[in-house]
Amino acid sequence: MAHTRSLLTSAISTASPQSIALARLTRLSSSHLADGCATCDVTIDGFTVSLEPADPSMRCSGRLFVAASVHGTHWLDSTIRSAASGDVVMVPFFIPELKCSDLKMLEEAGAGGLLMLSNKLPQFSLKAVRLPIFGLRNNRTNEELAQFGAPHTDTSNPPCLDRRFVVADADGIIVVPGSRIDEVTRAALLVREQKNKVFGAMCFGRSLRAQTGFPAFLRIKRAQPNYSFQKHLRLHGSNPVLL
Repeated sequence: MAHTRSLLTSAISTASPQSIALARLTRLSSSHLADGCATCDVTIDGFTVSLEPADPSMRCSGRLFVAASVHGTHWLDSTIRSAASGDVVMVPFFIPELKCSDLKMLEEAGAGGLLMLSNKLPQFSLKAVRLPIFGLRNNRTNEELAQFGAPHTDTSNPPCLDRRFVVADADGIIVVPGSRIDEVTRAALLVREQKNKVFGAMCFGRSLRAQTGFPAFLRIKRAQPNYSFQKHLRLHGSNPVLL
C-alpha cells in the first residue's frame, strides 16, 4: 500500500477551472468572504463543528474536495487520484491512524489544505509539514461532529458540498456554492476595499460618525420616522455591510 501511494503522489490533475475566482480567494479572509455572501444574499455553508488550525497563522482557500471512505481503498489514494492541485481536502469521517507521512503526501501532491471534521489536531510534531491543517478543538465531543459521513463506511461526496469553494483561517471556515463564487468574491473584495478606506480615514482622525453622516441621519429621522439608517448609507454612497 505504501509503495502504491508513493506512485500516486504525482497523480493529481492540473488546476481546476474558475482560476480568477481562485486567485481572488487567496486575497480574502473568511470574514471578507462572509461579507461577500451577505452582500450577494448567499446563504453561507459552514460546518457544525468548530475547527482550529494547527497554527493561528495558517489559512487555506480553493475548491473544496470531500474525501471518500470507500471499502478496499485508502482515503488518501482516492483523494490523490481524484482531487485537483490546490483543492482543499475535507475529511468528514474519523481517520484512525493519521500519520505525518500522510500529511506530507498530501502536501507533495499539491493539496491546498486539510480540514478534518472528525479528528483532533495531531499530537505529533508538524514542523516538517507546511500543509495548512485544521482539526477539532480539544474540548469538542463526539456529539458535536458534523454528520457528513460515518467512520469506516462507503461515503461519497455529499451533494450539499459538491462544487463548493472554501476559505479557512483562524476566524472561521466559509463555504460558497460554485455557481455564486464569482459574484461573491467580487463583492467581498469591494467590501474589503471600502472597509480599508473607512479604517484609513479613522486613522487620520475622521470618525465613523462623520463618515456616515450620522448627525444628518438623526435630523432626517426626526422628520421621517420610517427613514432607515441603511437607506441613509446608500444615499450617501456607503455600503451598509460596513456596519
